[in-house]
Amino acid sequence: MEENHSDKVITNELIANLKNRMEDDLYLQSNHLEAVVLDEEKMAEYNEVFADIVAAKRKELYQLRHRNEFDDEVIRKEEAWIDLEQEKINHSVH
Repeated sequence: MEENHSDKVITNELIANLKNRMEDDLYLQSNHLEAVVLDEEKMAEYNEVFADIVAAKRKELYQLRHRNEFDDEVIRKEEAWIDLEQEKINHSVH
C-alpha cells in the first residue's frame, strides 16, 4: 500500500484507517502463528479452513454485486481486503 498509495494514506483518513486495520490484522495473525507450535498437518488444516472462509466471503461479495446492493467501489475494496487475506494463506505456508 505504501508503495502505490503513500500520499493517500496521509491525506485520506479512510485509507489511513484501512492501512492500520491491515497492519493490525497482519501483526495479530503473525503473533498467533508464532505463539502456537504448528506441525504440517495442523497448518494444512488451518489453511484449508481459512481458504474456505475467504471463498465464502468472495461468494457473498459476488452475490452482493449481482444484486446491486452496494456501490461497486465498496465491493472492490472488500475484494482487495480478501486478496490480502488470501496472501496470508499463501505466505503462512512458507
